[in-house]
Amino acid sequence: MRNQWVLYLLFFSLCPIPLQGQDTAEEAIAKLRSLRMARNHKDGYVEGKKLVERFPDNLHLRAWFIHHMAVENTEEAVAAAEEMVTSPENSAWGWVALASALDRLGKERRDEALLASEKAMEMLPDHADVINTRADVLYGSNKENAITFVDEYKTRVENPARLLVVKGNALYYTSNRGKNTERFEACLKAFAEARQADPGNANGYFRPAYYLYLVGRYDEAYPLYQKAAQLASTDVKVHQWFWRAIERLKNKPIAEKIAEIEADADAFINASGGDAASLLTLYSVYMRLEAKEKAKMVGDRILSSHGESAEAEAVLMDRYDAMRDAAGEEGFQDPEQEETYRNLLRAFIARPRHYDKRSLGYAYLNLFFSIGEDSTISAKEILDVVQGMIKYENANLHITFPMGAIILAERTPYYREAEQIARDGVVAVKERFQRKYFDSEEKYQRTIKGMTGLMADALGWVFFQEGRLEDAERELMRAHELDPKKMETICHLGQVYEAMDNPDQAEVFYKMGIAIPSSGKNPNDQALKSLYLKRHGSLEGYEDYLKPLIASDRETRKQEVLSARIEAPESPLAFNLKTLKGTQVSLSSLKGKVVAINFWGIWCGWCVKEMPEFQNLYEYYKDDPDVAILTINNDRIPESVPPWMEKKGYTFPVLLDDGYVNKAGIQGFPTTWFLNREGQIAFLKRGWTKELEEEFGWRIEALRSVEVK
Repeated sequence: MRNQWVLYLLFFSLCPIPLQGQDTAEEAIAKLRSLRMARNHKDGYVEGKKLVERFPDNLHLRAWFIHHMAVENTEEAVAAAEEMVTSPENSAWGWVALASALDRLGKERRDEALLASEKAMEMLPDHADVINTRADVLYGSNKENAITFVDEYKTRVENPARLLVVKGNALYYTSNRGKNTERFEACLKAFAEARQADPGNANGYFRPAYYLYLVGRYDEAYPLYQKAAQLASTDVKVHQWFWRAIERLKNKPIAEKIAEIEADADAFINASGGDAASLLTLYSVYMRLEAKEKAKMVGDRILSSHGESAEAEAVLMDRYDAMRDAAGEEGFQDPEQEETYRNLLRAFIARPRHYDKRSLGYAYLNLFFSIGEDSTISAKEILDVVQGMIKYENANLHITFPMGAIILAERTPYYREAEQIARDGVVAVKERFQRKYFDSEEKYQRTIKGMTGLMADALGWVFFQEGRLEDAERELMRAHELDPKKMETICHLGQVYEAMDNPDQAEVFYKMGIAIPSSGKNPNDQALKSLYLKRHGSLEGYEDYLKPLIASDRETRKQEVLSARIEAPESPLAFNLKTLKGTQVSLSSLKGKVVAINFWGIWCGWCVKEMPEFQNLYEYYKDDPDVAILTINNDRIPESVPPWMEKKGYTFPVLLDDGYVNKAGIQGFPTTWFLNREGQIAFLKRGWTKELEEEFGWRIEALRSVEVK
């Protein structure tokens, strides 16, 4: 490496190339420092390389170059810094460079970074760049120590802005992410002091804007993001969050939001050169704003200019996803359109390079869903797709292994491969779901049993397809013991018993299976109906036959719902939110009533699926003075909610989230709270509910102590 610097020196002694504005090493250092304040490490790296070639003996400049290099290529930066500290010069700047580079590696080498920064402080204790580097490393190691260090040293440097940014960051992450109000306000104050000390430090605007956004104070975040975007003209992250803040503005029409984003995007792309990452960020924002034509233009630009990039891969994924989503739950009705969709997936799979193997697995998974039940698809293609799906799609073991084995057994002669896939699934489950990832033994065992049951069900069904009925019965009974409420396993057992000429036992299982709630079709419904027809010669009397089963199921569900009442209910975090019409509704105003509050979003498929029944629930109770039915919507673009409600014909009350959802700890959607008259959460329902109107009604009636009919 040292010889390389000498070569650079010889080269430039023969062929000097002037760099405008940096006539001295001190000016060069100031240039790299200013690029750091503008969060422009890419140009810092490119310009730094040229400047170091021009001033090869200036170790301070080289340390700044390595600082920028660490963001672009950390391993290269560490190697360069290590060479500096082992050189004869043994300058403080070598230790500064090493501390800065090692700090990028996080916990892996944090202790070494601390030692390096400490060594630099011993050698050059009063230099601002050394002090700032020490503060950066302390922040990564111990937030409280970093705060103490900043308070001690901020008066010793001419420009304390960078130190104050460190303090602001540390205060936020020790404020329980903004929940400690006093410390959070101290965090904002530190950033305000940083901006006053140096109005050109982009982090003095960007970091507080980011934290304000996270706690739902979008209107305060917006002007800070706006200024940060002006200062950090080439930083993808800054502009991405600025655009998100624009999306969140409540009093600005969508057309104005799009115009502002587009104006900033043009400036950003001109400054950054229109690289693929920048374009993809813009594409994503336009997609969220449903500005589809603009998104298509940007996507086309990515595909034409950066066709082999990871960003092009993301656009292609987005496009086949959009095509599938447009087909809806019923799937493609036009065979030509479905074939176009399949060919998109096949072309994606055939790309010479895949940057994210998960995206490749996802493409295989989607193609599997599309061709799995199509009798025109060759057995060989089905095998190839199943094997590709299992190789690359690791996030959905509950689908890839069991469904892959089942489809192979049903549609192809590859029984041995199907059997092996089901057995491999058990091994994959044990590797993926290890005890250390679960906070309780109960959750761990429940997951292992459920997943192992899926694999046993698949193996049993492979045996059934082969005609190995006793083996099938054994594996399916094992699956049923592991997961007694798996309706597919129950149906499979019924079919095995029918094949064994034991219709009575088949009927027992089908009856058991129809009592299990399902978000789609329950295979036991049709299986029981078919068995009844086979045994009676017609469906006459079938409805009367079902009535006792339906009544028994209803009573069982009712007992399960009411038994989940919270023994020691607590009041939720208070709110005061706006309705779609702009009026305020507070939690305290609802006290004295039984209240159902549903948390939802248009983006949430399961939320949307239960909305028709939720509307029915609202219609039933809307004139009841003792009951309030309302919702809290957390869509990113509030303006999209009223037209969606009008289109669907829904009239239930909607409150707009202002950050409350995050503060209240809502993590899954849909979630519904049922508050008693004291305003406490007495029932909590997470996830989709099939019989919503009935089951929500049971909870409401129980809370006002009226006999449920």
